[in-house]
Amino acid sequence: MKTVGMSLVMLALATIVCATSQAPPGDKLCTRYCPEGGFGNYICCDDHPGQCPVLRPICPETRISLRPVPCQHDGHCTDHQKCCYDVCLPGKKVCKPAN
Repeated sequence: MKTVGMSLVMLALATIVCATSQAPPGDKLCTRYCPEGGFGNYICCDDHPGQCPVLRPICPETRISLRPVPCQHDGHCTDHQKCCYDVCLPGKKVCKPAN
């Protein structure tokens, strides 16, 4: 009886893991997938078309309170953005409009 109970627990855990895992999407043309957030999740990390804007020589003063979106690769950005370095955030990349 303990074996049946343990089998049911293992089956339940496997079901939960499979339900929370996200396989690479098949509807988007993608050649490279990167792990994202653990639990078997993946996102497309292909390079988006275009280039990063030219890096500004200085960090301009700004009054806008919009925070930049941090990224590790283009897959973290919208389709028309690139993941680029920013002079205002040394060593960090943020999503910027592609040139």
